[in-house]
Amino acid sequence: MDEEELNRLLLQELEAVELGEDLLVAARQIAQKVHDRVRELLETESHPPKGLERDRRAALRHACNREAFCRLVKASADMGWRVRILEISREGLGILSSQRLGPGSITTIEGASLPPAYRKARLARVVHARSLPSGDWFVGCSLANELTEDELRAFLS
Repeated sequence: MDEEELNRLLLQELEAVELGEDLLVAARQIAQKVHDRVRELLETESHPPKGLERDRRAALRHACNREAFCRLVKASADMGWRVRILEISREGLGILSSQRLGPGSITTIEGASLPPAYRKARLARVVHARSLPSGDWFVGCSLANELTEDELRAFLS
């Protein structure tokens, strides 16, 4: 291999490295744009734009202050954690959680201090989650099965 051919090969290799670096920069820029868009969508999901907020619940909600236990259905090894039920209706719950639950997450929620006849795990789907200044999350859940009037009274007593 003569010197001219060696220089040509080195030049081609340098151009390939530069092209690889340009592709890496472009890939990083695309990844950042995707990340920013996902964050924007998540914030919009948790905080609808002004004027679009509305209460979609059909059932009357009640203030509640009852300790409960929450567990993600998908996480078989998850031991769960304590939450506080702040709002309740026959169709759903508003809970205060130390952990973020994304919209669509399926959980079970069990009233920890209910009388034994009403202490059972209830299947719920997360509808929205909003971060609070305290670092906790306010999570709105839709119950898979409506509460009976007796069950609702047990939560409220």
